[in-house]
Amino acid sequence: MELFVAGCSTSWTERATSCYLVNNHILFDCGEGTIKNITKCCGWKLVKGVDNIFITHFHSDHLFGITPYIAQLVVTYPKTHKKLNIYGPKGIKKMINFFLPNSIYRGKLNLKEYLNIVEIKTFKEKFFVDDLEIECHKLVHGNFVDVGYIIKTKDGILGYTGDSTYDQNLVEFVKKCDTIICDVSANENSFSHMGVKGYKSLEKEFPNKTFYAVHCGDEIFDNAKTLGLNCLTEQTFYTLSNKKLKKQNKKIRDANLKN
Repeated sequence: MELFVAGCSTSWTERATSCYLVNNHILFDCGEGTIKNITKCCGWKLVKGVDNIFITHFHSDHLFGITPYIAQLVVTYPKTHKKLNIYGPKGIKKMINFFLPNSIYRGKLNLKEYLNIVEIKTFKEKFFVDDLEIECHKLVHGNFVDVGYIIKTKDGILGYTGDSTYDQNLVEFVKKCDTIICDVSANENSFSHMGVKGYKSLEKEFPNKTFYAVHCGDEIFDNAKTLGLNCLTEQTFYTLSNKKLKKQNKKIRDANLKN
């Protein structure tokens, strides 16, 4: 499985917001500036190739890039682009319908012809894209429900939490994964986010699993090595191999962009 980290930060840093591109056509989260963050490194080809978007929750740094994304795909390539599948928590249909018809299409397009929007309600849902099995898991982000996604591949099981507090839901999520991309926003755990303290607790409880910190505030990101955090690097290609993420070398990356 190939993973391009277009962005893995919050709205209040200079770094790019959450956006993870899997196998060149599956997006996990779509924060502000997603199109620019992908084209900056990869060009327009990968942008227009996306046909599946999985959203964790309804905050701007995870969702608000979806409006211009849909506008570009549907308006610019209305006849050639495949139907865009969008998956997200209960309420995702209302969110999409609120943002799109009047502000972009002015009622001239039937969105059902272009979009397939799926609400995740029971957290028993599983989706199959390529040779991947994508399982949903309920996580808690303060007063919000957050959908954690577990991506099962022949090379390992990758979990992506979005934003999540440190609780039993998260622990059960981690049990199902080999490698976990997780929210580490500050030093201490909070009502809405996991902190370095939670990250360390998970590492201690699950020593055979690999954790990657994302969504870090500047103080955490700048001192990641001192704090003992393993952070993902934005604008970087990774390969999931032997249950771990490995940075691709330049030769593999360039081939990835040409295909």
